Amino acid sequence: MASSVLFLGSGGARFVVARQLRASGGIWMRFGATQIHVDPGPGALLR
Repeated sequence: MASSVLFLGSGGARFVVARQLRASGGIWMRFGATQIHVDPGPGALLR
């Protein structure tokens, strides 16, 4: 299985996060069978 990094959102300013105009940032990393989700704030799991 190939390794990959997926960026889940780019919203970071407080007014963007509060209104969810863009998805809050998040990163999904896959290394073989291991998967890691880094969730820096609200809305990341919606992606």
